Amino acid sequence: MFGVGSLVLLTLAQAQGAQQRAYLELAQAALLNPVTREELSAAVLSPEGIAGIRELFDQSIGRSVNVSATPVSPELGGESILDAGQIVWIAYPDPIHPVVRETLDRKQDPAKLLEFLETTTDGRWLLTHTGGLHALLYQMSAAPSTNDQRELLDTVLGRMVEQHFKTWSTDPVIQARMIEQTEWRGRYVGFWHIHPPRLKDSSTVEGIEPSMADMQNALQLGQFLTIVFQPDGFDLYDLSPLAALGRVDLSEVEIIRHRSEPWKRHFDTKLSIALGLP
Repeated sequence: MFGVGSLVLLTLAQAQGAQQRAYLELAQAALLNPVTREELSAAVLSPEGIAGIRELFDQSIGRSVNVSATPVSPELGGESILDAGQIVWIAYPDPIHPVVRETLDRKQDPAKLLEFLETTTDGRWLLTHTGGLHALLYQMSAAPSTNDQRELLDTVLGRMVEQHFKTWSTDPVIQARMIEQTEWRGRYVGFWHIHPPRLKDSSTVEGIEPSMADMQNALQLGQFLTIVFQPDGFDLYDLSPLAALGRVDLSEVEIIRHRSEPWKRHFDTKLSIALGLP
C-alpha cells in the first residue's frame, strides 16, 4: 500500500507550484549532499529532537482504538527535513486508517456498512485485505444477524484494527497535497514512520525492529527512518545505508538510541490513562 508518489520522479521543469519546486530542489540537493549520520544524530538527540519524537508517540496514543480493552495505537509517517539543525517531521495522513474508524462506527448496521465499504475505493481495499470481513457482512446483510455473528464481527474488526494500524501508507495524491501545504526549507532527510507502543498485560513491551517491508521501502525511497518506541526511550533506525548497499541487511543499519527516566515516567502516566488505570 505504500506509494513513492509520482512527484518524487518529476523534474524541476515539470513542477507546478512553488512548494513542489522547493520540495524537489531540496530532494535533489540531498542526492549531492545528504544529511550525515552525525548531523541526524545531533538533531534527533537534541532536547528539541527528543521532544518532537515524544510528540509523535503522544499523537499516536491519542488516536488509539480499544481492542478487547487494550489500546491499539496507529503508525504515523511522512517526510522530514533538517532546518537550522532541527529535525522537522511532516506527517502525511494514512488513507486507510479513517476507513477503519468509520467501519467501527458503522458496525451496528452491517448492510449499510457493507454498502459503504463496497462503494469507496479504500473501502473495497479494506474488504479485500481483511480476512473474513466481506463474507461475514454479506451474511449479516442477507438475514437478521445472530449473537454469534455479532461476536464474530467484533473479533474480525479487532483483527482489522490490529492489522491495519500496524502499517502506515500514503499515495501520490496525498503526497502532492501535503507538499503544497508544507513550507520546504533547510535540507531534505527522507521518509519516516513510527512503530508505536506495544502493550501486554497493561504495560509496554520492547519495540520491534524494522520489518522486511520497511527495509524494502528504504531501498526504493533512499530513506525510510523507522522510529521504534521503547518503554524508556526510542530507537531510530537510519535505513539509508541500505539504498547504497542495494540489498536488505539489518546489520548495516545505523541506530540512534535515547533512554531516560523522564521518558518512562511520561509514557507510564499517559498509557495508564489510556488503559483507565488508577
